[in-house]
Amino acid sequence: MANKHDTITADELRAAADGLRRRGATADEVDELVEASMRRHAPLVWAIEHGQQKAALDLLERGSNPDERDILGQTALVHASTRGDLTLMCALVAAGASVDLDGPLVMAAQAGQLEAVRLLLELGADRQQTNVEGYTAAERCVPGSAIAALVDPK
Repeated sequence: MANKHDTITADELRAAADGLRRRGATADEVDELVEASMRRHAPLVWAIEHGQQKAALDLLERGSNPDERDILGQTALVHASTRGDLTLMCALVAAGASVDLDGPLVMAAQAGQLEAVRLLLELGADRQQTNVEGYTAAERCVPGSAIAALVDPK
């Protein structure tokens, strides 16, 4: 039996596309989701990158892997953190996403997403985590900023 977090099936992709249509998505948006999947680009990450919060939540409800990675290896939580989407961040963590995998804290700090940084720290993110390039949040945020005070409280 396949793990519930394995790659999304064709039936799950059709169901997600149907959900998008019901929510008023354009044919082009639905086509992009299908194309992304066919290019082996993670549908959950695609939805997050394109601001399709409801589609991403639907995919999570249908069992998509909360630690799904894009073509470059960045996780869904990294993308949601960079966008500062607190609702998706909470949903991803509730579904089992790791708050330390690939540096969502680093990416939120680099993107200037103060509330996302706060949330990740509240969820237990390690201040010393690194992104895929090996940087910490303290190294990637604006020195002297509110984010710097949170990630490097000296």
